[in-house]
Amino acid sequence: MSGELWEPVRYVAALGPVAIAGAVAWVAFWQFRVAKEKLRHDLFDRRMSVYLAFSKAITEFLSIKPGDFRIAGSKISPSPQNEKTLQIIEKLASEMEKSLALSVFLFSDELHQKMKTLFKTTYIEANTIDLTKTFQHHKDAIEYQKFIESTFATIQTNLRKKEFRFDGFSELFAPYLKLRDFTAAP
Repeated sequence: MSGELWEPVRYVAALGPVAIAGAVAWVAFWQFRVAKEKLRHDLFDRRMSVYLAFSKAITEFLSIKPGDFRIAGSKISPSPQNEKTLQIIEKLASEMEKSLALSVFLFSDELHQKMKTLFKTTYIEANTIDLTKTFQHHKDAIEYQKFIESTFATIQTNLRKKEFRFDGFSELFAPYLKLRDFTAAP
């Protein structure tokens, strides 16, 4: 009779390690899901920061008015507006360069190339302008102001193309900015 009494205890003792293994598997499963969600959210955050940097650059470059640059005598006036514009261009360029470097890892080659084109269209073109340049003759300064105005007009015309307009630009990024679907990006 005493042997029959211990029989259920052996079954319970055999199920103990199985229950512990099941609990460990359950914890591991949830750790995997949490890690996957964290990766997805981190990827979303990085993609969103790149998107915001580029959309801000488009908006800021479109807000610059070529006629804001004034000539004082034989040199371009170091007006607060000129200095502010220079600061905007430098800040945007820095943000765009950082974002462009990250975009290689975050987006498709096609989108990265479009972002590179946007960078060239804005900063590199705008970088040809020297707002502190001095001229011998007023006539040369006026010609340079016309060059500045035409350069910014070219930049803004390029930025108004469909692929860089806000709606077109948003469409390019849309597949990468879906938080719900982890496999949304092509």
